[in-house]
Amino acid sequence: MSNASNNQGRAYEFVCLNSLYEAINKIRPAKIVRNSSYLAAEKSWDTLTHGEQTLYTLSAKSTIETIFALEPNIIEQSSDILNLYIQNDHNGEEADVRDIIIESKDTRWEIEQNLKYRTVQSIFYDDNNRGAFGEVYNTYDQSNKLNICHIVLDSELESIEYKGMFYPLRAVRFWDMNVRIATKALDKVLYDEETGLPTSREAESIDDTLFYFVQDEEIYLPQHELLQLLKKQVA
Repeated sequence: MSNASNNQGRAYEFVCLNSLYEAINKIRPAKIVRNSSYLAAEKSWDTLTHGEQTLYTLSAKSTIETIFALEPNIIEQSSDILNLYIQNDHNGEEADVRDIIIESKDTRWEIEQNLKYRTVQSIFYDDNNRGAFGEVYNTYDQSNKLNICHIVLDSELESIEYKGMFYPLRAVRFWDMNVRIATKALDKVLYDEETGLPTSREAESIDDTLFYFVQDEEIYLPQHELLQLLKKQVA
C-alpha cells in the first residue's frame, strides 16, 4: 500500500470511529479507546485539508445508517458501555480494508471498511450507481465466549478538486441517464454570486458535467432517498 493510500485510510478510520461514537453515545453509553492505532489515525486526519476533512466526514456519516440497519443491536437500549477502537494494523489491515471494533461484554462487532478513493479528473463517462452497501454475518468465539458480528461495508469516496478544495460527487441513474450530483458548496464557488456568471472557464467546464446540486448534508443520503429528493426538486 502506498504511503498516501495508507494515510487516507487511517484518516478515514479516525472520522468513521468518531462519527459512530457520536451516533451511538446519543442512544447508549459508549467510549473511544485511544490506542496506538487511534493516535496514528488522528495524526493522519490532521494532515488533511479542510475540504478533504469535510468530504471524509460526509462519507463517514453516510455509512452509519447502513451499519445500524445491518446490526440494530449496536444501538439497543442498555446501560452497558460500548468500547470503540481501531484494530491494530497487524490484525486488521489488508490493502484498503479497515477494521473498526465495537465491543460490549458479550459481543464484538467488527466493521470492515472496503475503501476506494477517486478524485475525478474528467467525468464524461458512464458509470454504475455508487454508494455504501454492506453485508453481515456472525461467528462465535468459543474460547472467549463471545459473539462476533462481522459487518462488511463497500463504499467509494469520489470527489472533484477545484482551486485546491475537494468536493464530493455522487453518480446516480436518473431519467434513464447516468448523471452526477454535486453540492451547493461547489455551486457557490463555480458561479459569481453577483453576476451569476461562471468564475472561470474551468468552472464552466465542470458545471457542464453536473446535473444538479444538493445541500452538503444530502450528498450522501441513501440511494433511494437521494432519488426521491431529485424527483421532488427537479421539474
